[in-house]
Amino acid sequence: MSVSVSIIVPCYNVAAYLDQCMESLAGQSMEDIEIICVNDGSSDRTAEILREWRDRDGRVRVIDRKNSGVSAARNSGMEAASGKYIGFVDPDDVVERNMFRRLFDAAVEKDADVAVCGYHEFCDCGGMDMPESGWSPSAGFFPEEKAERFRRGTPWSRCAGTVWNKLIRRKLLEENGVRFVPGLRQGEDLYFCLMLLTVAPRLLILPDRLYHYRRERPGSASCGRDPRLGDFRMDLMGMESLARFWGERGLLDSPAAFGLVDYCMELMRRHFIMKEGAFFKASPEDREVLLSGWKKWLELVGAENVLPSLDRWDRAFCRLLLDCPLRSNFFSALHSRLMSSRKGRRGAYYTLKRHLMK
Repeated sequence: MSVSVSIIVPCYNVAAYLDQCMESLAGQSMEDIEIICVNDGSSDRTAEILREWRDRDGRVRVIDRKNSGVSAARNSGMEAASGKYIGFVDPDDVVERNMFRRLFDAAVEKDADVAVCGYHEFCDCGGMDMPESGWSPSAGFFPEEKAERFRRGTPWSRCAGTVWNKLIRRKLLEENGVRFVPGLRQGEDLYFCLMLLTVAPRLLILPDRLYHYRRERPGSASCGRDPRLGDFRMDLMGMESLARFWGERGLLDSPAAFGLVDYCMELMRRHFIMKEGAFFKASPEDREVLLSGWKKWLELVGAENVLPSLDRWDRAFCRLLLDCPLRSNFFSALHSRLMSSRKGRRGAYYTLKRHLMK
């Protein structure tokens, strides 16, 4: 039987937080919902708590599966969903009582493909001093936010980072096969959203902070990790899946290809210029994996056609990756070392060049 909203909650060893999350979902002012909880092979009391909630509230459904990661768990929830719209909630977070009513009513009124709200970040982790923060986007309705116009700074690119502050038309996900990349343990939200934008041009943004995101939970994938820098293998996996998805829709032969490469350049630079990046801490073998992976991705997206449109230093950065290994002499190595101290994209280019000369 169809409902208005399906809420998907992927659960893995979150017994300490689950009741608080489920209380916020069961207490929604919107009654016409289903809450699909996917127990991803938990070894604590998560499964028991989920069964208790299922017995208490008929809208709660529980799917048990062996541990395969958050991407596979969310995909399982999407396969089981019957709602007109789908939302995602992480099991250690909470939502405002009216979140899904607000998003659904606004989406129906505008016939939006995706409705987005702001969020509040909080931390309750053992005395860690972390200032409260969040995001309150500018309100707006964008009925023609097509992928061909994709650029950094556009409404879609500003909203692309997370899935848990969105309500998404399920029909679009089903008809276009939009799914999380299986096996992806970091950045899965970003790559899902960058696939979604190609098939969801009608974007609605509400400024209200209706979602409460828990930061730095012990045991979470993001705890203790620089949020700007993930595992480079995860980035390679996500970016390759993303490029293939765009390629199947002919977007790599459109102006959108520039926006995709420009957007992903930020990921490239970080791995090569940050002191925690792969070129500073990885083994020689891992460096080769990183280099060959970036080169493969640039070729996959048709970088030769996109390079002329890029910023001068981004273009040079990509050219280094495509043309490596590099020859060097004392003077060129010294020049690259001196110039690598420059700020911005020029400094990133010379930092990469210095490393590739080693």
